[in-house]
Amino acid sequence: MKWYTVIPAFVIAFILQPTLCNIISIKGIGPNPILCLLLVGVFLYPRENRCITCAVVAGLLLDLTVGKYTGVYALTLLLTGLMTVGYKHYFNYESKLSVLPLAVIGTVVYYGVSTLILFIGGMSMSFVRILISLPGLLAWNIVIMYAMYFIMIRKATARPRRSRYERYEII
Repeated sequence: MKWYTVIPAFVIAFILQPTLCNIISIKGIGPNPILCLLLVGVFLYPRENRCITCAVVAGLLLDLTVGKYTGVYALTLLLTGLMTVGYKHYFNYESKLSVLPLAVIGTVVYYGVSTLILFIGGMSMSFVRILISLPGLLAWNIVIMYAMYFIMIRKATARPRRSRYERYEII
């Protein structure tokens, strides 16, 4: 992805995260558009450092605005992005089925690491409540990721522009 598409996408996801996603959440369980955009963006496009950088900045801003501890979500987004880079080498991005394990693994890693860091930091959390809410989080993130995947796959598989000298170079 290019910078002029990555930055507005993460700004929109950052605005949607605390506003619209809280409105459409069911029993406190809602989608995470920043996580979904990070996973799909890193998985589909070759320059994953742009998506990871924007996701870490969005996570840090989210920590500053609505988080209790600063840096937790930025760190978990960084670790999730690096995990996606490793995942990307083993799965084909053109297969629609490869998004499903990515969504499951990415969601579990994101919420597992953030819960562990917050628990170590002294925040009282119930692991049973998190395990109960995990299927709802997975369902929301899978739906959002597939919607993003079908929108973003067109640009990822588009043929690059040919140079005007290419027809003379293929002799």
